[in-house]
Amino acid sequence: MLEAGTTAYAGPGIAASTSNASKSLLTNGGHDATLGYYTTTDVSGKFSISSNYTCDTGRQVYLYSVGGNTGSGSVNSAAGLMAVLGTCGTDFSSATTVNMNEVSTIAAAYAMAGFATDATHVSTSGSALASTGIRNAFANANQIFDISTNPFNKPNTAARTVTPNSGVRGGTGTVPQQQVNTLANILATCINTSSSGSTQCTTLFSKGKSRLSTSATDTATEAIYMAQNPANATVYNLVGAQPYTPYYNTAPSSLAIILTFSGAGHVATTGQANAIAIDGSGNAWAISANGSVLSEFSPLGIPANTTGYSSLNGPTAVAVDASSAKVWVSNTNDGNAVAFTIAGGTTQTYSLGSNALPMGMAIDGSGNIWFGDDGSAHVVKLSSAGTILATGGYVYIPLSLAVEPGATGNVWEADGHIFANLLSNSVTVLTPAGTPVFTSSVAIDANGNAWFTIGGASDPNQLVVLNAAGTSRSDFFPAGGGSLNSLAIDGANNVWAAENSLYFGTNQNYLLGFTSAGTAITASPGVFVGSGPSPDAFALDGSGNAWFTSITDGNLYEVIGLTTPVVTPIAYGVANSKLGQRP
Repeated sequence: MLEAGTTAYAGPGIAASTSNASKSLLTNGGHDATLGYYTTTDVSGKFSISSNYTCDTGRQVYLYSVGGNTGSGSVNSAAGLMAVLGTCGTDFSSATTVNMNEVSTIAAAYAMAGFATDATHVSTSGSALASTGIRNAFANANQIFDISTNPFNKPNTAARTVTPNSGVRGGTGTVPQQQVNTLANILATCINTSSSGSTQCTTLFSKGKSRLSTSATDTATEAIYMAQNPANATVYNLVGAQPYTPYYNTAPSSLAIILTFSGAGHVATTGQANAIAIDGSGNAWAISANGSVLSEFSPLGIPANTTGYSSLNGPTAVAVDASSAKVWVSNTNDGNAVAFTIAGGTTQTYSLGSNALPMGMAIDGSGNIWFGDDGSAHVVKLSSAGTILATGGYVYIPLSLAVEPGATGNVWEADGHIFANLLSNSVTVLTPAGTPVFTSSVAIDANGNAWFTIGGASDPNQLVVLNAAGTSRSDFFPAGGGSLNSLAIDGANNVWAAENSLYFGTNQNYLLGFTSAGTAITASPGVFVGSGPSPDAFALDGSGNAWFTSITDGNLYEVIGLTTPVVTPIAYGVANSKLGQRP
């Protein structure tokens, strides 16, 4: 029985150490020099932890088992299982019953992947934002699998089909049951053999490695690696018995677990100009231009109300301020800015000038809101109180804005016609426009570099990064046949891009990850998200999940455990110089 650490981060790309080890909670039983006290099961696999544990209130707790005879006649030291218990003091007690199997292991591994180096190193910095992030992350395990379902007498319980809060305020959360069961069956092919030296185990561990190129020694850690490297699907061969049904008969297109949220909280519309932002509590705020509704979803995808917050007209961008007090919307067709106060539920509207047509938007380190105004062909700088502070520059189809860190950071603008503008905090253009290509998104990394997607009918699949001064440029050309149209930076300063089929063919629906040096961290061509959703707006949360909207439907999608947790909202990262960093 282990508790996530709070003294240093573990996670993808971070080596295991004593400082980021999980904390052992059992106070008696057998003892291992590394793991601490443990309990053993009886011959039927039952175990009991009643009063021989002590956990810290508010901390995240999980179970981990290793070894044992799974029916093959011999002990398999590679048989590792996990189950998330959740928050100490609220989510479980000595009366809690647990079904721990391969499905609970997949659910736990994916939920904690952003904070896990392996099954015994799950940890954060202990900051307030980090505590929120890992609490939300652990809660996702219950979205995927119910550990209390028929424990003991039905160990082969399958994954959920819908999330437990489906139906609340008209929302529905769909779980990819067949995908989760398939992943669990992949683990079972190793677990149900006689030893860690079986072909099934050695093949699994040799092919599915961590981002540090280390191999797992048990299936619980391997499940974490699967979550962190979901594009690497073809190396997993489905062999042997398949206990969890329904499942895929062939290797899946990716190893990702993607939850789908739909219903009254988000208007089902199609087309471009969707947008999404994450606040400091992990709530997702989404807009759809056709539906003209601002919708709020909890970290578990539960809509805040049945209808969303309306009174919008063709909105194109959304941003949360540094204190997570207000959500700002670029209300394009009405030519104004709309501020929604979260605590009071009130809406205020501010003019951006005559004939304004605001599009891209960002919040700077002083709390001012910047809008790219296609109507006046300028950038408008608005105070948090709604007063116009300055206008200037020159823009044309200003699709996206991003601000460098600090109180007076410069502003980058992705221009649909002239590539990029760099503006000082007083809206003076600092550099020439650059190469005339179509760019739709911009994001600032931890080093102050500006990343752009280039995509359109004649410019597919290109990433461009400019240094903070705008004097140095590097170009990257990911494999694939789609259009890159949205960017986000995770807590390890990795760059993530969404690719869709808007201009090129079908099924070019991928999420791609790159280091800050432009090296791919997702196997080519990327993480396939399915033939249905076509990723549009893209945002990362403090739990390591990636959220995106789609140009083909009105659903909201969450990719569990794909990325490194990042500081949210982005405006908080800007104001506190924490862009591209963990919470």
